[in-house]
Amino acid sequence: MQPSNLPHKILQWLVKIPLAACLVCLHLTEYARAYDDDTSINRISLDKENFLDIKAYQPRKSLDYQWYNAVNGARIFAGSLDQDRFYMLSGYKFQSDLSEYVTARITTEQEVFYAIKPYPLPLLEAQIFPWAKNIGISLLGTAAYDKRQADMGVALSWGRQPWNFTRLSWLKVDALYNRKNDFDESYYAENPTTTELQGAYIIRNNHVIRYTVAIDSPLKKITPERLGTFTQQGYRYDFLYDYKLSRQKIAGLHVRGFQEEKSSNETGLQQDQETVFTTVDVYWADLDRDKERRLGLQLDSVNNRFNDYLNADDSLEYSLDTLQLYATQRFPYGPHMAWDLGMHLAWAMEKKLFTPPERDDEHNDSFQGKLRTGFEYFSSDRKSALQINLSIELDNLSQSPLNGGNASFQQVF
Repeated sequence: MQPSNLPHKILQWLVKIPLAACLVCLHLTEYARAYDDDTSINRISLDKENFLDIKAYQPRKSLDYQWYNAVNGARIFAGSLDQDRFYMLSGYKFQSDLSEYVTARITTEQEVFYAIKPYPLPLLEAQIFPWAKNIGISLLGTAAYDKRQADMGVALSWGRQPWNFTRLSWLKVDALYNRKNDFDESYYAENPTTTELQGAYIIRNNHVIRYTVAIDSPLKKITPERLGTFTQQGYRYDFLYDYKLSRQKIAGLHVRGFQEEKSSNETGLQQDQETVFTTVDVYWADLDRDKERRLGLQLDSVNNRFNDYLNADDSLEYSLDTLQLYATQRFPYGPHMAWDLGMHLAWAMEKKLFTPPERDDEHNDSFQGKLRTGFEYFSSDRKSALQINLSIELDNLSQSPLNGGNASFQQVF
């Protein structure tokens, strides 16, 4: 093994080992990514510090647990990635138990960091427990002015949210498209469906497990007026395991990612794309009500292969791998306020592989560092938190010390 390849080999094993463990736990071998209504082909290229930015902007562990424990809530986390893009994590969920037999809920959630994505329509679920026990049967649907965009499906669940449940759902995406399309001549030659398995369990008060796997059948959409064909398939997964070392302290593993393949062929355009994203986070946390702290090691990896068959000069295979050590500490002062500090140190490995032989490939490895300082204002019951952060770039402190910031708000009830 050549010394120059050693960091890349280490990163590959850091991905493979936890990911393999995750797949074994899920007892599944095939996945596909849930659809997001993005029909564009994306030529992805990030800044080398972006995975540090994203980690600095995401909710701290106690806020995540508040979100997991609640059946009603809303949140938004937004932070600058560069002059033109924000990282966005947002969502809301509302549930009402109308009786011991009937539950209704509305949910939506989105995380965006690498491409423009339409915001998902809210999903309405009407859930019936025929025997007032743990077996639930659901009807699912989304609604839009354009009926072509309506999704319809069903779900079967064992247990009741938010904990100790398993839920299997099937959703026909754009279910009425071919029947209700009076706007143009486009149609689905292969109508997409999404199958999702999710669950959340607390075992013996010490073991916390959450998982989601979403599978899409292949999509094929025809647009005769442009002699066009668009195809898509992919998958996403999310697996979390926390072990409670004591009443306040936990050690955990969080593995998540997605893969998607898209192609677009029409007059004057022939492109395709394959994107694979993986993040593995290993951490220790003290969830003290006031002085919350966390220490972790996280690997983020994204690879995007973009092909333009009519203009090979635009084709690019891009990858960014970041191994990040981070630490956070919260310092309260007063009944409603706190400072929240974070340190992020990472080694980033960026590659750009070009199709034209006369163009040299690029390999850019560099140290990245970020210091985040934030002010938080929270409600007396701690169920609402508003936070504003600023970031200082440690690896370029003399030339460009300020490196963006973010704002967030979360409320559960």
